[in-house]
Amino acid sequence: MFVEGALFRRYSLYLYVPPTTRTFIVAIYDQADNIAGDGRTSFELWSPAGRQISLDNPIRDSWSEYEVQVEGRWGVWQLRVEASSPPCRNEFVVRTIGEVDLYVKPEPCVSYRGALSFSRSQLHGDSLHVFTVQVPDVQRLRLNFQLPSAPITGNQGMVVALEPPAGVAARQRWVGMNRDRFDSWEAWRIEYLEATGPSLEGLWRLTLKNVSGLYHLGVEQDVRFFFTESPLMPQPARVEIFTSMDDGSGPLAARLELTSTQTAREHYAGFPGSETPYVVFTDPKGSGEAFLLPDATYHVSTSRGFEFERQSASLSSNSKTLKVAMRPKLRNRPGWYGGDCHSHSLYSDGSFTPVQVVEAARGEGLDWIVLSDHGAGHDIPTVLKAHEEALPYSEPGKFVVIPGEEFSASGFHANVINGTAKVLATDSLQQLINSIRDADTEEQPLTLAWNHPLGHGKELVGADLTRLPLVELWNTEQPSEELETTRLWWSWLGRGKQVFAETGTDSHHRAANPYGHRRTYVYLGDTPLTAANIVRALREGRSFLSRGALLYYTLNGELPGSTIATSRIKIRVEMDSSIPVGRIDIVGNGVVVWSFDVGGGEHFTGETTIDDAEGWYLAQVMDAGEEAQPLAMSNPIFIESE
Repeated sequence: MFVEGALFRRYSLYLYVPPTTRTFIVAIYDQADNIAGDGRTSFELWSPAGRQISLDNPIRDSWSEYEVQVEGRWGVWQLRVEASSPPCRNEFVVRTIGEVDLYVKPEPCVSYRGALSFSRSQLHGDSLHVFTVQVPDVQRLRLNFQLPSAPITGNQGMVVALEPPAGVAARQRWVGMNRDRFDSWEAWRIEYLEATGPSLEGLWRLTLKNVSGLYHLGVEQDVRFFFTESPLMPQPARVEIFTSMDDGSGPLAARLELTSTQTAREHYAGFPGSETPYVVFTDPKGSGEAFLLPDATYHVSTSRGFEFERQSASLSSNSKTLKVAMRPKLRNRPGWYGGDCHSHSLYSDGSFTPVQVVEAARGEGLDWIVLSDHGAGHDIPTVLKAHEEALPYSEPGKFVVIPGEEFSASGFHANVINGTAKVLATDSLQQLINSIRDADTEEQPLTLAWNHPLGHGKELVGADLTRLPLVELWNTEQPSEELETTRLWWSWLGRGKQVFAETGTDSHHRAANPYGHRRTYVYLGDTPLTAANIVRALREGRSFLSRGALLYYTLNGELPGSTIATSRIKIRVEMDSSIPVGRIDIVGNGVVVWSFDVGGGEHFTGETTIDDAEGWYLAQVMDAGEEAQPLAMSNPIFIESE
């Protein structure tokens, strides 16, 4: 068996080693990287239990063979291929000898993180690629392709055919983003092939003819692509999953992480150290399914964001069903709704389809999510395509999908919330702000957040921007930069700019970076859960930010975002947290003016009074660690002189 591919940054191939196999051989034909110098691509083989076997210095433009002793470590082995630095393109061929399967397990994405790339081999010039696709017992299969711009059917360009196994009745259709639909994608286009039927279970044959260049392949479902006609790996066993409230009040969506020794290496988010569990989600009716390797035992961890306790269970592939009762850890107050202001799908640089983004957001316990794929100017076909696929799954009153766009100029990124921008890609941040504010109406509320300002747009920090509605906090890997961004926001407040804060995960991968681990909670009161009402709450500051605690903060009974005319303020805070809290700070005009000592507790209610108040005040919940970090932060309340 062999595979040929093109490496841009990193790549994972997999080998299924049956329990009866004692030894096998991995052979690599490595061609030169397209960079100068001594840097070269590395090849590492990892056993199911995590033992690393270095495939030392494959000979360029020649075969190198490595004999591997299994020693009872049956299951899925990972062949990790890592580009040298800086990232390069490398073409290589892998061949196995012995009783093993060589395969890939594509994620849905076709253009960025984790994307699988294949090309015509320069070794033997074969323009025919054939995969055996092991499809479990599903009713829908979606194969995603990023292909050269020549037509996919007819006599020109690459020809793709998907053949079902005997006895499987299926309907197939192509959905494309070619120039007939959008005036874009000169060099590449994204298309997907969808097959549906009562049951698609079996071994399918995917054939690509006339392969002349590079193409990318992804699949929405949990599917393996083998480089042999008759795989040794048995068909996965289907297990039905049901999740519900522990008090019997009904079903709910949830996230399940399944791990086993035999498949631990198979789930890989496309970057070093990013092995993730096998993650599945149940739907709002509490129903889902998992496909397990026969004869393996799985540990299951079930969650629903930080508002719920984790539940654990063991699951055998011989089981037919799994039922899990979910127990709330925090109970949100009526009228408050938690969401994620920043997310990506495969239509920009995310790894999953828009529908999968929605599925995961509901499973993480969110009430709403902004789908904000990258775009700039008028050339935003992928942004619109993401909206087209996700919006039918929005259910106002239950769960809301808000269409958005991360306007990605060369000098800054900004999230348009509840629409797209109507300015040019070369326009300034101030021009974008003005355009969004001018387009914002009561009938169609629209707002804008400056994303990670110290990452994209740092040179604009000193600019005297006006009318900026929102700023994104906490979207950084560095605590010092996070604090710097917060203090930047506070400095704007001190200069009289009524800019409100929001946060989101900026997640590109639903398994490795769960939606909602950073949330923005908005207060809607008795008004319904709709995109328009959420946007109104965001732009008016009726919200708080959280990554583990619920914070209810008022001044004289007024919510964040309010302006009150008094110099004597009565502050009230109520807090529930999923982790221990050290203190709750009251920040007035950028300085901590009062602290409530919580002493490691997870629930707290407190009040204090401040005389001669002026300016603005907010509350923040600090964890109990030695270097305390905010778990939650409210938007400010403003004091107006009497």
